[in-house]
Amino acid sequence: MKAFKLLLTVVIAITLAFASDPNFNLTRLPCGFPHPLNEHNLNVLAQLETNEGIFGSATVFKLNGRGGSVKWPKVGDKVLIPYCYYRQSDRDKIHSAMQDSIRVWDTALGGSASQSTGHRIVFYETTDGPDLHQGNPRLCTIEVSPDVYDWNSNLVYDVLMISQAPTMGGSAGATLGLHRQNPPERGLNKMFVGPMAGSLSITHELGHVLGMVHEHQRADRDEYVKYQCHQMADFAVRWADALVRTPNLGIRDFCEDGVVARFYNFRGVDYTKGTYATTKENSEDFENALVFSENSAYDLRSMMHYSTDSGDAKPQCQLGDLSQCQLVKYKDPNNKQLGVEKITKAYVPSPGDVSWVKRTYPW
Repeated sequence: MKAFKLLLTVVIAITLAFASDPNFNLTRLPCGFPHPLNEHNLNVLAQLETNEGIFGSATVFKLNGRGGSVKWPKVGDKVLIPYCYYRQSDRDKIHSAMQDSIRVWDTALGGSASQSTGHRIVFYETTDGPDLHQGNPRLCTIEVSPDVYDWNSNLVYDVLMISQAPTMGGSAGATLGLHRQNPPERGLNKMFVGPMAGSLSITHELGHVLGMVHEHQRADRDEYVKYQCHQMADFAVRWADALVRTPNLGIRDFCEDGVVARFYNFRGVDYTKGTYATTKENSEDFENALVFSENSAYDLRSMMHYSTDSGDAKPQCQLGDLSQCQLVKYKDPNNKQLGVEKITKAYVPSPGDVSWVKRTYPW
């Protein structure tokens, strides 16, 4: 296997499909980024399907089983999700928070995978031992000489690569669900963690790894929350830049089209309703993938729902002026005239999140 010499920022640049855009800024990596769709998904509107037997949070899994992200497979009687750290330095910085986040999910799910807890999910670090959690940690790469790394050929292809992204600050990002490619390719499933991001961010990202999408991107979100695109913290700067580059750009496209928002590095890409910007298969072009709004109650308590005072809030919003906030909830969805209030941060998976996991990965 050919050795490659890469600094971490370069690793990130070549492993992310988004990096083909010269205007891409890693500090604006979407929170959960989907995989390329295949030829079956040419018309995003035709993808709209519902399944009344499913409860829980929004997802990008194709209910017809074709294209895009897929569920992690069952191995024996468990659904194993192996993860490795890109380098030892990444493990040193992230492992403790990763373990805390896994414990948060295990606790919410009622304990380890079993018939009694009703789920099969097992996150585990890859090792050189004969069984799970045995032996020494096995990193994603092997350092063959100073700053020269080869992918570790002892690892399975379906492994989540975790690395620190120095420019991401307190944020993190992860791929949605499991991605496979034919022929197989390593490093397709990944999580990037900023140096100031803690276990709360990783807990959220593990939801993405399982296949969950932001609850506030459900197609029915406007019934429950009020999104004000022009109140996003980076709106003024990104909109001004977009108009310089594309004078005839419409604000509706800028605010509501994920592909457009992503192109201009606008954080609104994580707020588009009903769709998610993703790369096309075998292409550097982008298209909008459907977010399936499963037939369940809108879940304001979901771990996958952004809070009002997230990093996308302007200072005025942070100080309590709700009219200056990008995302708030209606006090009464049936009587919107009563006004809005703050959406509080979720620190643990909600009952709806747990229900989704147990129905998606049932025992």
